Amino acid sequence: MNSILTFDNKGYIKAHSNGRNGHTVKSSIMELLQNADDANPSNIMMKYREKGNLFIIADNGIGMPIDKLESMSVLYRHDKNNPNKHGKFGIGAKEAFLTLGGRWRVLTKEQNSSDISKLEWNSDSLIKWSNNELEYGKYVSTSDNASENLRKFYFKTMKKLNTNLKPKEIHGTVVVGEMGEFNDDEKNELIEQLKDIIRNITIKHQKNIPKISYDIDLFDDYLNSLIEIEPLDWLNYNNIDDTNKIRFNLGIISGKNRRVYYNYYISNDDIIYKFSKNNFLGFARKDKLKDIDNNFIQVSITMLDENMIKEQERELRTERQKLCGILVNRNNHYLYTDVLEWKLKNISTNFRCELKYDNSIIDDIFKVKMNKSNFSYSHVDKTLKKLMEYIIQNITKS
Repeated sequence: MNSILTFDNKGYIKAHSNGRNGHTVKSSIMELLQNADDANPSNIMMKYREKGNLFIIADNGIGMPIDKLESMSVLYRHDKNNPNKHGKFGIGAKEAFLTLGGRWRVLTKEQNSSDISKLEWNSDSLIKWSNNELEYGKYVSTSDNASENLRKFYFKTMKKLNTNLKPKEIHGTVVVGEMGEFNDDEKNELIEQLKDIIRNITIKHQKNIPKISYDIDLFDDYLNSLIEIEPLDWLNYNNIDDTNKIRFNLGIISGKNRRVYYNYYISNDDIIYKFSKNNFLGFARKDKLKDIDNNFIQVSITMLDENMIKEQERELRTERQKLCGILVNRNNHYLYTDVLEWKLKNISTNFRCELKYDNSIIDDIFKVKMNKSNFSYSHVDKTLKKLMEYIIQNITKS
């Protein structure tokens, strides 16, 4: 059993609770959903019960050994990032728990193992302890042998994702939070946040596997059953005629002076054109770049017709002004941010632009960190922002 209450943990807790870390309820839940997806599951379930203010995220992924939970139980420490993953179950989840408050448990089981490992994380008590309202206590603990009641809860939850498996064959992770009491205003705000999360997943979860489903009894149209979220083809590239779409690779060269900087270029008929934010022409020919091995961002732009826009409005139950803009696609996931976060001037509501990459080296350009759900437009490399504004202005003019 481990406790994280050492050294300067009070300062860490204060810095990462009550929204001080930039997380919101929405981004915190998205963080936990992304962690579930990183476990390579075929199914993910998001469930909420108003009674007890109980929130559950479950996945039938690979599960975690006890040492993973023990690592998570220590503040300041997390697993090294895997370049093939969007993130790891670690620092982002800790920040999410502190933002959401309440009491959280992580129950996890690996395939063909009889052990169900457990992490307990009491955010409310941690916050009170950091404010000197409570004495030292075991507010975070781990165990490789969950209680019988928690084992029953785990298997009951996981059966919804693994209906045909025997108990020993079941594997995956259940994250369950008792979020404390909400007043009416807080409950209404949570309803809107959850609806927004479902809209975001519909747009931004661009893989058919895993399937993501929800069962939320706060909604007016609650059906007391799991509802699968169908991915929406936001970009709609394959259904657009050639005159209303364009796709190209944007090359990236990194350099270092007093700080790391990035240059960008495009290739046309084997001629290289480098972008300069100080050049009124935008791109200028640079033959010296021909033999450099570089990284790329795939840029795709579409202009949807009226019927396509109406269909997206209908499916997402939102106005078209919230659907246009730029989204960043990393490993077939759009970074979880508002569509309008990347602010552009004078673009039409039928405009869609995707920046797609799958190399973690490029993460620094977008300042993607362990708490990847906290992506912010303001952190994006300034030269890339100017480049995209230049390209979009010229494309929309034509």
